Amino acid sequence: MKFRSILPAALFLSATLGACMMPPQNGAAQTGPLVSDEQKNAVRDAEARADEMEAKNDVLGQQVGEHEQKLVKALNQALGKEASSPGMPMPTPSATAIKDLRGAKIKLSLVPVEDQNGKAVADNFLQLKDSFTDKMKARPAGKKMTPAELKEVQAATPHVQKLNDLRMQLMNLSMVTMQANSMLQTNALTTLMRVSGMVRTRKQQEMEFTEADYKRVQRWLNLQRRVENVAGLSFGLLASYQAVLNAEGEPAVLDALASKALENFPKEPDVTLDEAKAYVKNMKGTVGQVKSQYEAMMRKIHGDARYEAQYKSGIDAVFSQAAGAESQKSVTQMANESNQKYEADRAKCYRGESIDPGSLVSPPTCKQLKELGESGKPLPAAGAAAEEAMAEAEDSAFDLFGSLPGFNLVKASVEGLSALARGDTEGALKAAVGLIPGGSALRGAIDQVSKTAKLAKR
Repeated sequence: MKFRSILPAALFLSATLGACMMPPQNGAAQTGPLVSDEQKNAVRDAEARADEMEAKNDVLGQQVGEHEQKLVKALNQALGKEASSPGMPMPTPSATAIKDLRGAKIKLSLVPVEDQNGKAVADNFLQLKDSFTDKMKARPAGKKMTPAELKEVQAATPHVQKLNDLRMQLMNLSMVTMQANSMLQTNALTTLMRVSGMVRTRKQQEMEFTEADYKRVQRWLNLQRRVENVAGLSFGLLASYQAVLNAEGEPAVLDALASKALENFPKEPDVTLDEAKAYVKNMKGTVGQVKSQYEAMMRKIHGDARYEAQYKSGIDAVFSQAAGAESQKSVTQMANESNQKYEADRAKCYRGESIDPGSLVSPPTCKQLKELGESGKPLPAAGAAAEEAMAEAEDSAFDLFGSLPGFNLVKASVEGLSALARGDTEGALKAAVGLIPGGSALRGAIDQVSKTAKLAKR
């Protein structure tokens, strides 16, 4: 899961919107609003320009579209309706291939891709393993076949093409499953940071959320819904293949599932404006707990060493970027606090007390105020002569807010992929139920796969 791609847009907006902050005038108390309508409009103009740039490039949308197309192709290939490449013959439907290969006494399973030493090259990419190929690889080169081995080869030869078809079908499905689920996990964090950035900016600039703002959030959530659909459906299919192959379930359920999936996918995302409003409203209060749960889950799946090396810095960066919204102060609040600190430091100088090195009261001014105090003259009011302006507030790590968007789906995705890699068919199917889109019809098909797998184990 890569997090670097999340940051550029947010950093662009942060730099652009930061330019809209206007510090209070030199030292004088601020009595009127510090953020004008022109400045608020500048914020929205900057966001509109960012949206235009995103619409022109639309990298995320293009990636989701590619995953959707790959999944539709994988579904058609599984049903024997589309060749792996132009000019190639149509493949045998995977359910038929599995049935025929079993009839030829070839054992099948779905396992992690391994290197030459038998170690998994990745914990989230699977391949077809079959007993016939394994036996052929294990035979010493040049050794003459026994009559039994020759008979086995002769029985398997008519089914080699079916074996190759099934291998290609599973490879294509495995690829889109891993890519889409990786995107699901990353995009959930991207959405979190985007929306929290809007919340922070509106607090800082004393702006209210408008209908246009909620539609912006709705657009992001619709993109996330598309990611969830392709990730959930592809994972559900792959988990079903593993259950049928590893637990010797009924192959026919795969055809039923693929056909039902094509009826329900791809589909237009259906996030409502009310859901977008609820999303913004519910951003408060629980991100600290969610980050702890998310981190604990990732450590459990990947181990402490790998988590620290590959994931921690990226996850910390995303949550820290999202952290500021709940505690973000408005420009007026920052100006008032700055003025109060300025007045307190002036009083310290007047009394001859030391002030912090970063004080807004400059050393020459502090010296003059000390001399006034020593002479018995009254402390003058701060005015335009004060040369220090309020420093722009910086982002910092404080109490995190809001819940991780789609956290349950991310959790199901991460744990489900881990279950697939372990060969835990029941765990993978359980996760698939939480991910699979399309309503009760598809979930019912997944349940049927699970039942056949359990029956086969008995």
